[in-house]
Amino acid sequence: MLSSAELATPSFVAAGLPGGQADSFDLAGRRVVAGARELVGGPLLAVLGNSRGRGSAALPGDEGDVVLGSRVLPVSRPPARQNGVVGAVARVFDRRLRWVVTILVLLMLASTVYFRMVAGLEWSLAFYAAVTASTLTGIGDIGEMSPAARFGALAIQLFGLVLSSGITAVIVDALLSARLAALAGGVRGKPTHHVVVCGLGRIGRAVALDLKQRGMPVIAIERTETTTGVSQARQAGIPVIVAEASDAQVLEQAGVSRADTVMALTDNDAANLEIALTARHVRPDVRLVIRLFDQGLAERVERRLGLGQTRSVSMVAAPAFAAAVLGHRVDRVVSVGRQVLVLTEVEVARVPGGDRALVGQLEAPHQVRVLAHRRQSEQWSWTVPANTSVRPGDLVAVAATRSGLAGLNRLVAR
Repeated sequence: MLSSAELATPSFVAAGLPGGQADSFDLAGRRVVAGARELVGGPLLAVLGNSRGRGSAALPGDEGDVVLGSRVLPVSRPPARQNGVVGAVARVFDRRLRWVVTILVLLMLASTVYFRMVAGLEWSLAFYAAVTASTLTGIGDIGEMSPAARFGALAIQLFGLVLSSGITAVIVDALLSARLAALAGGVRGKPTHHVVVCGLGRIGRAVALDLKQRGMPVIAIERTETTTGVSQARQAGIPVIVAEASDAQVLEQAGVSRADTVMALTDNDAANLEIALTARHVRPDVRLVIRLFDQGLAERVERRLGLGQTRSVSMVAAPAFAAAVLGHRVDRVVSVGRQVLVLTEVEVARVPGGDRALVGQLEAPHQVRVLAHRRQSEQWSWTVPANTSVRPGDLVAVAATRSGLAGLNRLVAR
């Protein structure tokens, strides 16, 4: 059974990952990879689209950034938040603690000079006296000091007491905050290079879980605690903030200033636009992916507002449903901007003109492209010139839009 959420999730995930995503699957007797040109290697089998140009042209010809190849190239991503002991230490030793420790070290250095100049101690004894005085570990075992030196030592001890208390307070606060966040399923520490998913409905939940499985750090925001996606996300180890994602403070709590991508995936167009605008205000260069139902609104958002990529569940899933209705196996759905291509194998039951036709007669600019051809009892051929003859009973592997697939079906189906 086809599910719109399952069909649309790969498109949203690919848009949300920095640098895009390469999808590997079987088509026409071989393993192929579809995705951004910089992620796809091996022989170039086809150019599927140009997602960066205005209008996002599908099947443009030889120029485009979405291609079909034979292997996935390795991708280096920025390091995310550290886990384990190293990550825990890094989260405790935050900016506040670094400031307090730095001041304490400066106090020790200044105290060393003070004891050397005023008390006349040797440098080693002066440093020892400075450390013991500023850390409250003892000062009375240094021997006789002048009254001025002792008053100075008292001031150093008082200042050291304040700093030591500050260190203790920062550490306790960090440990308690981390524990409370763990119990409540909230954000721990300060994650970096992560994806913020706003909305944990069917699509948001599926996208968040998919990103998590791919090893991408995810923080989710959902306005309703009782939403099913909240419990599922927390079970998967995804921190969830229960609040309005359009609130700038909530986005700051989710670490938008350090995130790679913000995805507005609620069921409301207006809410998604508000989230995107707020995120762009908080961090102007953040990558945005917006779920919009209204096709016209989505085109205006991309063209005029420049808020990033937009996706529609119905637009992504419709070609797969159409192919299923026509009786075709759906191997993969590939997004090219807001357009969608179906990559599938089609059996030729009849051809225009009777007993044979040319591949070029089955193709349509920006709608249908024949990728591979197979005659009965033969192997698949991925070299298919436009003058290749096609007979009833042959199989062709195609990349097609929804309308293009419907037109092809009218030509070759019984």
